[in-house]
Amino acid sequence: MYWTHPVRLENTIRWTVKIENIYFYAINASALILNFIDIYNFKYMLKRIGFNIMFFFRTGDGAFNILLSGIVQYWWGLILFGVFIWGWMYVNKKFSSYHIKTLTLKKPSLLYIATLVTFIIGISVVAVRGGFQLRPLSVVSAIEGDNPNNAQLVMNSPFCFLQAMMLPTVKNKKYMSDAEAKNTFNPIFTPRQNTNAEKKNLCIIIVESLSWEALEMGGNKKKSAHFLDSLANYSTVFKRMYANGKQSIDGIPAILSGFPGLMDEPYLTSTYASNQLTSIASLLKPQGYHSSFFHGGKTGTMNFDKYTQAVGFDKYYGKEDFPDQGQFDGNWGIWDKPFLQFYADKLDKMPKPFVSSVFTLSSHPPYAIPKNEMNIYNDLENPFLNTIHYTDDALQLFFDKIKNTDWYHNTRFVIVADHIGELGGDKGRKELYHIPCMIFDPQNPVGYHIYSLAQQTDILPVLCERYGINHNILSWSNYNKENSFSINYMSSSYQLIMGNSVLISDGETVLNYYNDTTDLLNHTQAEMLKFMQAYIQQYNMGILENKLVWK
Repeated sequence: MYWTHPVRLENTIRWTVKIENIYFYAINASALILNFIDIYNFKYMLKRIGFNIMFFFRTGDGAFNILLSGIVQYWWGLILFGVFIWGWMYVNKKFSSYHIKTLTLKKPSLLYIATLVTFIIGISVVAVRGGFQLRPLSVVSAIEGDNPNNAQLVMNSPFCFLQAMMLPTVKNKKYMSDAEAKNTFNPIFTPRQNTNAEKKNLCIIIVESLSWEALEMGGNKKKSAHFLDSLANYSTVFKRMYANGKQSIDGIPAILSGFPGLMDEPYLTSTYASNQLTSIASLLKPQGYHSSFFHGGKTGTMNFDKYTQAVGFDKYYGKEDFPDQGQFDGNWGIWDKPFLQFYADKLDKMPKPFVSSVFTLSSHPPYAIPKNEMNIYNDLENPFLNTIHYTDDALQLFFDKIKNTDWYHNTRFVIVADHIGELGGDKGRKELYHIPCMIFDPQNPVGYHIYSLAQQTDILPVLCERYGINHNILSWSNYNKENSFSINYMSSSYQLIMGNSVLISDGETVLNYYNDTTDLLNHTQAEMLKFMQAYIQQYNMGILENKLVWK
């Protein structure tokens, strides 16, 4: 036969082996590079890379500038990856070969083929499932060990990436009846009547990656945020404020719309992003408030422009609206100092009353500092704290510029982080969400500390009461609830902090439960699991049925 000729057979096998090698190396190198990326990525995200990285790149070509800067900063990792692949290919070539001369063409029996196929399929199924247990291995399986804080060490990046890619974003959960779920956690929030509500301007300053531990009141003795620490002496400070997510794309909706990010895929890039959602802008619009959102990044970054338009903001200002494009930092957008000065000028000319939010960007990897100021911000021996120092000075210059305007004393300022930066990782998962939040009123500069639990989603109902909004809203917060709590989501598991207790669960199985060392109330494991399930059930149903706005 034609193909059994020794020369033709040898050529066929040789090309088959080459094609198999290309396929083998391509698949495994793609998986390996995810692990190498996490050497750099993990110290910031504090979790393995997931499929949501694709949604990040989908939100604007500015993401590729970040990728390029990451490669430049992490050049040694790229070389290490190349050396690893070269060594792998060398060893494979050295110790593996095919022996055409010993090949014998013999037709196998049908029984032999059936047995071999059955064996291979069986082994493959067991390997893919990760064992003989009832449910296949998942990301959450790594959390079932003695110390859930080490779960990320147990997992590998390709597994997390594929899990996030294959799992549905939101599932319909039915842990209990709708009536019981609503009785356990009621998302309907009725603001207390405030007959003394003043028609003040509202300025919400969202600071990129500002960890609680970056402030002196959070334990940092390096004074990287001297201005914010001093402002806290004249503000209402939430000492136990927790973020509802680990990414900016989750933090912005949590702060402005009171909507937490409890999905694998960010809500703003999901198929549910067209759902109706409220915001502080839409709630204050009937009172005649002009609204705006400012971010020095390229318009389209993380879909912030589309989100703010959808939830009622009148105007969006991005990188393209800044008059001097020479102030581009080469990575994310316009440096914080010039952009906050631009923001101050815009606020001065804005119709009053206004509700406006600005999101800073300089305190984000790769933690760049303007070249002409590097000698000022390189004294803290930590790139992250250096950029916090820079952004803190930018905020001080902003307040210096606006403090003599005629609208300054009639404005309430909320300063909050979108999520933590590189600090907080040495005290367990709970501290990965601990952020600063303060409300500063120049007309009433009195320092006041709130020690009860709070989360980003509490900001909206707090503002509703202070601004006299007199109708119901849907609120995923603990404000005015019997039990204070905070909830967040990471790697297919939820973390519920309630009083003095912490529960980590996938919604069904308790993965970890303990009581903290504070002086708040303890809650039982059963009580917390039921509360978590009621919260998840209504949250998922609200997304799937597009019922996120009170009607």
